[in-house]
This record gives sequence, C-alpha cells and structure tokens, in this order.
Amino acid sequence: MNNVFKASKFSVAHPALLTLATWFFFSLLLSLIPIVMDYWTQNSSHSETEQGNLKHIVIRNGELLLISMGVLGGALGALAKTNNLTPIYRVIWFGSSFLLAIFCIGTYTQIDLTDMSPAYVYETSLHIFIGSLILSVSSIVVIGKSN
Repeated sequence: MNNVFKASKFSVAHPALLTLATWFFFSLLLSLIPIVMDYWTQNSSHSETEQGNLKHIVIRNGELLLISMGVLGGALGALAKTNNLTPIYRVIWFGSSFLLAIFCIGTYTQIDLTDMSPAYVYETSLHIFIGSLILSVSSIVVIGKSN
C-alpha cells in the first residue's frame, strides 16, 4: 500500500515530467518522422558518394525550420496561457522564443529568394532547431516548477 502511495505522489509532484514526456513524443518525435523517412528512402536510392551530402539534400528546403516553428509555437502557447510565472521569467522565455520564431520565419522565407546553399540551410536549420528545443524544454520545466 505504501508503494502505491509513493507512485501516485511522484506523478502528482512532477507534472513537468509528464508534460515533457508528452511533448517529446507528440511534438518532437512525430514531427521528425517525415524527415527521418525521407532520409531513409533517399539513403537507399543514392550511391555512396552522394550519401555524404544526403543530409543537405533532405533538409535543403527548410523542413527543419518548419518543425522548429511548431516547437516554438507550442512553447509560446504554453507561456502565454500560464499566469504563474514572474514577469521577468515571462519576458525572458516568451521574448527569446518569439525572437527565435521571427528569425526562423525570416530564414525560411529567404531560402528560395536568395538561393542559399544546401549546406548553409542545413547548418542554420540545425542551430535554430537546437535553440527551439532548448527554449521549449526550459519553458516546460519553468512552467512545471511554477505550477
């Protein structure tokens, strides 16, 4: 009986962990499946010399930027609806997420207009994606701690 109580106490005491696990599966893993499947199918159909540039081929149109925007949108939505954060935390996380979202949109719209190289699009997309993950995870943790 005591172990059951501890298990339920753990799940109630850490809602951020459940939120983070749900976010990880539904927002992140499911959104990356099309890119992973594209890479997998392209990998089997290209020669070994072309496979070195395959990551640039798969992400050359800014697909990772679209996923980053979805991740940032989720973080912005969660931050907008919470009332438990102090104003300074709200400004830091909301402002950072909003600025990265603007940069993400600007980069995505410039891909075709400026003929960016696939390597540049890949590197920029990857950096923005990592930034959006850091901001989203930290937002979930901060919101979870404030609840």
